[in-house]
Amino acid sequence: MRDFGSENAVDGMYTDRGANGGQCTISVDGVYNATLGVDLGRVVSISHIDIYYRTDNLGYSYYMYTGRVAGFFVYVSNTTSKDDGYLCYHDKSTKEGTLSSDQHINCTLQGRYVIYYNERKPGVNYPTFYSKYAYHELCELEVYVCNNNTYGPECALKCGNCSNGETCHHINGTCFNGCAEGALGDTCQGVRATNTQPCSWTESYTIVIVVVSVLIVVTGSLINFVIWKRNAAWGICSNLQEKYCWLRQCINKNRPGKRSCVLLNYLFPGNMSKSKIFRYKSIIHQCCPY
Repeated sequence: MRDFGSENAVDGMYTDRGANGGQCTISVDGVYNATLGVDLGRVVSISHIDIYYRTDNLGYSYYMYTGRVAGFFVYVSNTTSKDDGYLCYHDKSTKEGTLSSDQHINCTLQGRYVIYYNERKPGVNYPTFYSKYAYHELCELEVYVCNNNTYGPECALKCGNCSNGETCHHINGTCFNGCAEGALGDTCQGVRATNTQPCSWTESYTIVIVVVSVLIVVTGSLINFVIWKRNAAWGICSNLQEKYCWLRQCINKNRPGKRSCVLLNYLFPGNMSKSKIFRYKSIIHQCCPY
């Protein structure tokens, strides 16, 4: 009994690419669509897909079964339905023999399922070499991704920490559906700070600056208050050219808790450079306002 089971397309063996070699999967005859799905186990970021068709071990210079697989589609989906996914590749061969038995398909999509599909719709005018019915005749379908949270050329760069355990994009390292909790950055390699972590040097420095600034403002306010009180107790002559300058000074008249004010009258002669200051007698004027 010949083994044409679909598992032959993913068993890693395709040294015997004949129909009877037990290493290829061949769909049934007489149907208008043929589908083969591969479950990758989880959502991955695909780099490329290689397909090895049945050749009956006659070499690769001419693919005798071109008409049976021409016009095939490859989809990538997160479900088992191709209609939920994205088209990765569509063969548009128009001449017999142009389709190679070895297909290398660049497919930079993300998904869990790779779906190989072919169809022959009644009423559609296909190229003359197309078979009447649809087939898949694959000896191997290989899907390549970057493993272990890597991406880039030769998968040499690190990425990962994607949400739901998804793999990052194999070219730019980004996560299609965002980072996992606590991860930051374009490639989700950064770590989000928590409240339990000590303040950074920058935060501590900012706090010191704020405290020093407050102290400067308070100190300045106290100095201004002292100067204001002193000026309130002592009148200051605003113009030394004035003939008279009245200086108000609060004094204690030997009465505890009491203060009185006296007026000290200073006379400045007209010639300031040669003047002598004469002090007139002081008289009690009024009680101090404080």
